[in-house]
Amino acid sequence: MRKELWTIRQGKAGVTLGLPNDIFVFSPFIVPTSIVARFGDASQLPLCSESVPGCQGAPVGQGYSAIEQFGSWARVRARDGREGFIEFGKVPGMHTESIEFSSGLIAYMRGDLEQAARRMKSVAEMTDASSQVQTDARLLYLMARARQEADISKELTSALQSYPGSFKIRRVGTMSYLQAAAGARSKTERSVQLASARAYLESDELLETRLEGWPKQARALLNALSAKR
Repeated sequence: MRKELWTIRQGKAGVTLGLPNDIFVFSPFIVPTSIVARFGDASQLPLCSESVPGCQGAPVGQGYSAIEQFGSWARVRARDGREGFIEFGKVPGMHTESIEFSSGLIAYMRGDLEQAARRMKSVAEMTDASSQVQTDARLLYLMARARQEADISKELTSALQSYPGSFKIRRVGTMSYLQAAAGARSKTERSVQLASARAYLESDELLETRLEGWPKQARALLNALSAKR
């Protein structure tokens, strides 16, 4: 299951919203030569049995999977099945924008929506981050919050005031209200949520946006939820 895909279904009707972009571009930054020397060949990083600074372990080898991150340590699983800890340490002067965004993106893709929202909000509020990264971070923040069933109505309004031509924000709004309608406990509550979803969807349709088929799928889901008893 791809946890970065936000999917809502009702019967045979369904709609999915993925990541806001396929490629994320950060502001340029310089990596210190000491860091390049240390991490240039990640296969030689020592895999330690305990998270003890300065530990000596056998090289992790080519390819490993992250299990858990805490502070400057990561618990990983090597390709040969060994599990242990890798110390990354503090990297002086590293690019906070890229670190925070990447951490938030990984959290989102793993389904850790609480951490994703926290990281993306941090990036969106940075004064020195690139405008495109801030836009993507704001979208992912809204998506993470909405998928936690939080009320993001005020934040959606604020986002559209900042980016009035954004069909992506409108689609987050549509998804948020369709999700609320799908989980509504009464017909009255469902009708209220569907009215908001319809408003966002119609403004999306008027833009004649890209991603052909998405508004049509969302409209089919809206109709299916409207017919739900």
